[in-house]
Amino acid sequence: MSGVANTSVEEIADCMRARKRANQACSLLIGAGCSVSAGIPLANGFVSRIQKEHGAAYRRAKTKHYPDVMAELGDGYRRDLVAEAIDKAHINWAHIAIAQLMKHGYVSRVLTTNFDPLVVRACAMVGEFPAVYDFAASQNFHPEYLPEKAVFYLHGQRDGFILLHTEEDVRRHSANLAPLFREAGQGRMWLVAGYSGENDPVFTHLEAVEHFRYNLTWARYEDEDPPPHLTQKLLKPGKGTLYLRGYDADRLFVELAQRLDCFPPDFISAPFQHLRNTLDRVGPFQLPHKAGPLDIVQEARKRIDHAETVVRSAADATRDRVLQAILRADYADAVRDVTDGAIAEDAELRGLMATAHFMLGVNAQQRGESATGKEFERAISTAIEQYQRCLALKPDKHEAWNNWGNALADQAKTTGGDDARTLFDVAGQKYAEAIAIKPDDHEAWYNWGIALFHQAKATGGDDARTLFDMAGQKYAKAIAIKPDFHEAWYNWGNALFHQARATGGDDARTLFDVAGQKYAKAIAIKPDKHEAWYNWGNALADQAKATGGDDARTLFDVAGQKFAEAIAIKPDFHEAWYNWGVALSDQAKATGGDDARTLFDVAGQKYAEAIAIKPDKHEAWNNWGNALFHQAKATGGDDARTLFGLAAQKYAEAIAIKPNCHEAWNNWGFAFLYLANITSGTEAAQNLAETDARYRRALSLTPNAPNTLYNLACLHSLRRNESACRMWLTRCLAIPHPNAKRLLSSDSDFDSLRDTPWFQGLLAAL
Repeated sequence: MSGVANTSVEEIADCMRARKRANQACSLLIGAGCSVSAGIPLANGFVSRIQKEHGAAYRRAKTKHYPDVMAELGDGYRRDLVAEAIDKAHINWAHIAIAQLMKHGYVSRVLTTNFDPLVVRACAMVGEFPAVYDFAASQNFHPEYLPEKAVFYLHGQRDGFILLHTEEDVRRHSANLAPLFREAGQGRMWLVAGYSGENDPVFTHLEAVEHFRYNLTWARYEDEDPPPHLTQKLLKPGKGTLYLRGYDADRLFVELAQRLDCFPPDFISAPFQHLRNTLDRVGPFQLPHKAGPLDIVQEARKRIDHAETVVRSAADATRDRVLQAILRADYADAVRDVTDGAIAEDAELRGLMATAHFMLGVNAQQRGESATGKEFERAISTAIEQYQRCLALKPDKHEAWNNWGNALADQAKTTGGDDARTLFDVAGQKYAEAIAIKPDDHEAWYNWGIALFHQAKATGGDDARTLFDMAGQKYAKAIAIKPDFHEAWYNWGNALFHQARATGGDDARTLFDVAGQKYAKAIAIKPDKHEAWYNWGNALADQAKATGGDDARTLFDVAGQKFAEAIAIKPDFHEAWYNWGVALSDQAKATGGDDARTLFDVAGQKYAEAIAIKPDKHEAWNNWGNALFHQAKATGGDDARTLFGLAAQKYAEAIAIKPNCHEAWNNWGFAFLYLANITSGTEAAQNLAETDARYRRALSLTPNAPNTLYNLACLHSLRRNESACRMWLTRCLAIPHPNAKRLLSSDSDFDSLRDTPWFQGLLAAL
């Protein structure tokens, strides 16, 4: 995305390591997304609960967002609602990994908008005890008294006296947080996770920072571009901000802890030693006993030592080594030096080895996503080899069958020809194996649909239509299992859209309409899915072109509404601005009259918006020229000359960006040809010369372009050069030109030659 600097977990870990060396650990800002896997609902979950249990309060709320709905509840009901959710929660791995990062000196400040005590409990589990401050209950802040590590509850905590829920409470409290944010940012890097920042005064404290010297990284669960409030206010060039997409809190913090060699925690990797370390914090105590004083701590240590010796064996040692390597995410070490005999005799070890090979496959496949050429082939081949080894050990691991299918589909997309079709077919077989093991594996059904979709695009013809239809069937299976699977609804819409384009006729119109229904389903689940709004607009525009008449005008209008919705979500979506311009141009051509001139003008405005975002988008410059060209044709008089001149400027801009843009050279020539038709004398001759130069340049780039050959024939007819006209027209018809008969029968450019025998002969042969 333009202007947003993307980052990776690897880079975040490197930066945390560097700041630790400088004795400046990281500041974390965490929100509700960090606790959702612990069983605590997000804001919309609380809203749904209130709607169900306190319907009158819900109906009174001015909006149905969390702050306004909470504002309608009494304090006691709010507290009970939050307490019940928190008391049912368990400690999730995001908080355990955060505790590990704090214990090992990589994190020194945790600022949380949550009420739950999960981060504090997780710290206690790993033997870390940071200071805890409740900023809702007390705003006395003395940074000079702060210890090295601290947790700050920004809006209160579950057992605190004050919990801030409403917009007014949070807004009024926000000023009290300013000194804390200043202190947390001094010399530290920031990492924000599980926090949306939407309509929250806390966000303004980050927005107010002119530049983050050690960077602020914003991590989001969605594998999508950041929303507008982030791009417009925080993730801006020069501000020192980075963006990490596609990571939930558990995965993010566990991967960070693994990369920083502080995962897993001792209670997992060394449970006996963890118990010993816990006892180290307990003072000695002699319990009076009839046999003499009894040191109960020492007795506990003896029982721990005895338990450890009981469970230790050679097989246990191998299994434990493999397990510890897996927990460290060192999968290569996990599979190293393990004999086939040991694997054959130990079912538990076989399962661990299968997991290690599976993860080696996943890592290789992820490397392939950013690789090209030989490096890509090596990565995908390695992934497939590891999945095969995994399945040799555990044939019922459906995830490995699914990923093997994905790897083959990735190979197919870069191969082409018959080999690609074979790879897509084999990928389908792997998805079928995954589904045979786990029929409700919605991901496998979905991925099979994706593979069939790409196979259809690479195939063409009748086979493509069949494959698009089959892709839709797989998406339908995925949705039957997971009805809120918005990606499947969206891609089903895409399959129908492309199937419609490949079909034509009345069937195409029906398919476009059904595609729109699927996009609507995706949007009902995820209203901010700008891609669905955008493709729905494209489908409506194509449906309009296939329909004609008043219905077409209505469809074009509705298409524009969909493009507008996409842009409202993602204002820098240059493709949406551009395609909106294309739709308006097509609508103008279908409309005629004064309305057409207005529509061409508005189309130009959309192209201008696309170019403002992406100045090197040569297609937008070229089509803006086309809109001006058609506007000029519909206008006439001196205004037409002005508009043709502006069109020429746009074509020149397109060519400056892409000198080999055949279409722009051809269109530029066409504009000069029309100028020649509305001028006279020397000026007309000059325009014809300019036309010739541009057509010849276009032809040098695409020697058999029928439109350019036809246009050259028109040019030489107007110049009364009969032999040249005949030569260009003969070449054009030899290709042939798809609309030759209609054009030759009515094009006034050939009026001077229409009655010649050779022209009549060409026309008769069509």
